Amino acid sequence: MIRYPGERAAFAELLSIVRDEVRFEDRWAIVDWIRREMHAASPEEITDLLDRAGTDIAAGVPEHERRVVLSRLDSLRERAEEIVWEQASVRGTTPEDLVDAMHEMVRVVDPTLLTHLTGVGALAGRIAKDLGLETDDVHNVTLAGRLLDIGKIALPQAALHTREPLDAASMALVEGHSALGEQMVGAISGLQSYAGWIRAHHERLDGSGYPDALRDTDIPYEVRILSVADVFDAMVCARSYRAAHSMRDAMDHLSSKAGTLYDSNVVASLEHILVAKRRRSGTSTAA
Repeated sequence: MIRYPGERAAFAELLSIVRDEVRFEDRWAIVDWIRREMHAASPEEITDLLDRAGTDIAAGVPEHERRVVLSRLDSLRERAEEIVWEQASVRGTTPEDLVDAMHEMVRVVDPTLLTHLTGVGALAGRIAKDLGLETDDVHNVTLAGRLLDIGKIALPQAALHTREPLDAASMALVEGHSALGEQMVGAISGLQSYAGWIRAHHERLDGSGYPDALRDTDIPYEVRILSVADVFDAMVCARSYRAAHSMRDAMDHLSSKAGTLYDSNVVASLEHILVAKRRRSGTSTAA
């Protein structure tokens, strides 16, 4: 039975997260999932989804692994339930809640953009963790990723979704989204620390990016992570004006420009994440 709008998609996402959590015991993905869902579901509904996801995982675990997996699931569920009720008590007051509120605005204006922002945040967080950043830094990169292209909601939708090549004036307008995003996020108390990263996420190591033509070490490491996550997610997701690229094509692009446009360590980290995911799922990154 569907308990609230979007439950099917939420359960599919949660199930994917929990599978990873069982293996890696990382709490941040589940925390971010809870914060995203709290706007639509009650604490009881969220905990019900957690229970069902755990049951689904446990049912498919081989007998010789079941004790360990069930123990990890119990620990994860207990902590997640604590987070649910913590979030219910402080809803509307945290940076995460502010990001959620902005996402609701994006959902109305451009659902495709919302999908991209969600994907960038999740991927940037995984890269940051793989690179060994501290937990708080991973969390901040994740939140910044969820805001990265927020400035695009202030642009004409025709300019963002056209199949035709943009003229110089339209291109300049679209490129202005990073500065618009900086202004929007910088105006919100609690999110200002992400404003500079959002402004810089189209900067490139060789100085060919925008809006400030930053080079090399002038580009913060967090921004280098966000840039790679942004490019990858943008390429592998279909748009109204083009088909999706394969993951292999996206990685080939990033790898060919590593050290020139993109940070080599960040690109290598993304490759490592994709290879590990492929091995776990038995699929190919060529898809």
